[in-house]
Amino acid sequence: MPRRIAHQTTKPDTTGTSQDVSIPGGHETGDLIVVHAVNDNNPSTTIGITAGYSALIPQSSAQTIRTATFYKIAASSSEPDITITGANAQWVFHVTI
Repeated sequence: MPRRIAHQTTKPDTTGTSQDVSIPGGHETGDLIVVHAVNDNNPSTTIGITAGYSALIPQSSAQTIRTATFYKIAASSSEPDITITGANAQWVFHVTI
């Protein structure tokens, strides 16, 4: 049976082209990790993510924001934190396991 064990929403107080996002603890090998990112200010800049993640939903943009959703099957119970890249602007992230 599917289970949601952890989730985290982060809105850094600073802007930048690269942001580190923590993976919530408590996951196991084989768990699905879903990362949703929203970047404000420059919808033409593609959002990137740490190697090993795949696009779950194609990136989209509207007016002044760009959104992207990625996923990965956890290879271990101690997945490393994620680095997300994009425009030098404000970010919002949501990680669900």
